[in-house]
Amino acid sequence: MIRLSQVGKRYGDRDALRGVDLELPKGSLNFLMGPSGAGKSTLLRLLLALERPDAGQVEVAGLNLGTLPRRQRPAYLRRVGAVFQDPQLLADRTVYQNVALPLQLAGYAEATQGPRVRAALGQVGLAGAEGRLPRALSTGERQRVGIARALVHRPALVLADEPTGNLDPALSAEIMGLFQRFQQVGVTVVIATHDVDLVQRFSGQALHLEGGRLVGRAALGGVS
Repeated sequence: MIRLSQVGKRYGDRDALRGVDLELPKGSLNFLMGPSGAGKSTLLRLLLALERPDAGQVEVAGLNLGTLPRRQRPAYLRRVGAVFQDPQLLADRTVYQNVALPLQLAGYAEATQGPRVRAALGQVGLAGAEGRLPRALSTGERQRVGIARALVHRPALVLADEPTGNLDPALSAEIMGLFQRFQQVGVTVVIATHDVDLVQRFSGQALHLEGGRLVGRAALGGVS
């Protein structure tokens, strides 16, 4: 599903990534671990085709993202779901409208949007919340809306950057549990997080970055 070969990325005189080799199979759950500045977010940006590597190759499902033409980027992103620490919901739009936005941008017919939006909200435990506004939601509910928005177009790959950073431990475990459920039905999931204790509760793979290098990887057995 994902293959990185000797990937490097440099900003000014700093190497954000150096010589990263990595293969992640389809349907795997992967946690990017490491201190601030280790290269976690940079790796996710490369996988989102927001930036190109300065060295090496980044491949997703056979596509070389380093040479992907700009006109093909929207089609690629329709296969990817992205979740961030701040879901950045549109305050003047309902939950339904926020979740439907990717479908509208992709040109889905209005008649096909409703079933997909309701299914995505049901997956994250927010069935029936379509008409609510973001200000009426808790922090955890807003993050769930952000996840539903990332899943509404049924992506094969989900990338998440510190998705539990603003949540308490109980809510963090619930959100991570959602990601594990998606992985169990064949979605490839890559999550950048600093929460070592939380990650230990889930089955998957921990990938340790430090100074832009991949310095270790370990299988997680999970205790939840």
